[in-house]
Amino acid sequence: EEADLDRLIRQAHANGAVEVGRVDAARVRRDEPKIRATAALWCPRTGIVDSHGLMQSLLSSAKDAGCIFAWKHRVLAVAQVSGGYEISIAAPSGEVAPLRAKSFINAAGLRSDDVASMGGIDVDAVGYRLAYVKGSYFRVARRNLVQHLIYPVPPAGLAGLGLHVTLDLAGVARVGPDVEVQRNRQLCYDVDESRR
Repeated sequence: EEADLDRLIRQAHANGAVEVGRVDAARVRRDEPKIRATAALWCPRTGIVDSHGLMQSLLSSAKDAGCIFAWKHRVLAVAQVSGGYEISIAAPSGEVAPLRAKSFINAAGLRSDDVASMGGIDVDAVGYRLAYVKGSYFRVARRNLVQHLIYPVPPAGLAGLGLHVTLDLAGVARVGPDVEVQRNRQLCYDVDESRR
């Protein structure tokens, strides 16, 4: 897999992550004694974030900039009109109302392809159709397993990063995510403990 490391370094540098570099087995043993490797990539800017804190900060900044939020509303239609967009939305009560905006950012998550279709985009033609895939992480009971985020060389043809070890904000290691294809766009957040 060492040749793959060179390919990953080239890609990282092309993406602007020029600080990514190769380290030898001695450095791996020194920094992560529980990891066995003949070589590795060192990514000094990799880390984790408090996602809830980040979202709260972004929300606060957006509100300060004059953004208005319509929580728990459902998008029914999107139309381009003079000066921007008209979005038909349904409130939790069922009341339907038009919303006009100069800009429209589709951040509909698992329904973003549906919203893009409402706006006239052929999601299949442009490759926006979502395939639902769920991944679970499992907590490792041992403390101080690793000090850094640990990723294997991704297997050829894999769309994601593969199983890896990450740390939560408390320093507890987690292994994951596995891959479970969700047929028929089913939303199921249950964790199958047998996959541990």
